[in-house]
Amino acid sequence: MKHLITTFPQWYNITYQYLQDVNAPVTIFHGTNDRIVPYKNAKKLYKHLKTKDELVTIKGGSHNNLFTYPVTIGKLDSLLRLP
Repeated sequence: MKHLITTFPQWYNITYQYLQDVNAPVTIFHGTNDRIVPYKNAKKLYKHLKTKDELVTIKGGSHNNLFTYPVTIGKLDSLLRLP
């Protein structure tokens, strides 16, 4: 993956510049043991979000196993539940 960043450096920070234009609530789920996309990237994204948005940290979670953690299921349940 790192080769893609060096191949397309103009795309690396594109997400950050548009985050303030998003009007829908944003919730980021990220595992602390993700070896594909480092957790520090999620923290950087979170800093660019609005105050009501959320970063859900999955301690011990990696890139593809976040759905195996009860905290993920619980948060998704509360986000998707209709009033």
